[in-house]
Amino acid sequence: MENITKNTYIKAIILNCLVFLILGIFLDKMSLAFVLIMLVIPLIINAVLIKKEFDATHIVNKYHYLLPLISFLTYIIFGNIVKNNGKWDVFKNAYSKDVGQMSVKIANSPVDVSQLIFSLIMYVAIGYLLTKIMTSTNKNSKNKVRNKNASRSKSFE
Repeated sequence: MENITKNTYIKAIILNCLVFLILGIFLDKMSLAFVLIMLVIPLIINAVLIKKEFDATHIVNKYHYLLPLISFLTYIIFGNIVKNNGKWDVFKNAYSKDVGQMSVKIANSPVDVSQLIFSLIMYVAIGYLLTKIMTSTNKNSKNKVRNKNASRSKSFE
């Protein structure tokens, strides 16, 4: 594993921990929309780190696909902490609502199986797709430049 890749993983671990630490501290004081935004931030962090490394090396690193797993593992740690310190219960009670025939239910725990499956799919699948999109669009732009340069050289012949 190259030095750039190691730095990328260290940054990913630190930034993911920071996001989930902030979320864990202020969970009972945040709005539902802000909590959802905070859960999406690790995807953005991973996308930025992958793009930055790809731009520096121009190589699709097979280890890029481990970044979403770092986010998922950090989510599990966060989930266990907020479940055990009681902040999840405060959050759940604040945002579980029954209005007429419509109801909004929050899971009993952030580490319930349904929550874990959802977060795994969210982090891994979306992370994989973002990596593919970012690295393939860069390849397509390189091919367009090559084709444009090839057609220019043919026109001068």
